[in-house]
Amino acid sequence: METRMRSGRIRVFGGWARIGLVLIVGLFAYPSHAQDEQQGVPHDIDIWRMIISDSIASYRHLCPCPYSPNRAGRRCGTRSAHSRVDGSVMCYVSDIPEEEVARYRERLRNQFGAQGQQQQ
Repeated sequence: METRMRSGRIRVFGGWARIGLVLIVGLFAYPSHAQDEQQGVPHDIDIWRMIISDSIASYRHLCPCPYSPNRAGRRCGTRSAHSRVDGSVMCYVSDIPEEEVARYRERLRNQFGAQGQQQQ
């Protein structure tokens, strides 16, 4: 996809950037799976969505992720917190370690288990 900038330069959006953006949009736009009937715990894709949303929400400044818009409405790109050395914000599924998914799933089980016991 090409766009002509005011300076006259032609800007080409590369295939990899477009694929990454489609994957991220798909992660948030894809309808949620039904909860596992046996255990009552969400699937991995739901947990990934929750972890990424929590991570972005916990960042208090502009530009948590490269695909986030800045004040001018453009993508933050390399100015984002994710692109910095510490990479403190999880923006992509590949940023989430398997241990974090297991901890989040256990926290949900404990939370839902405690609520179920209170209702009885």
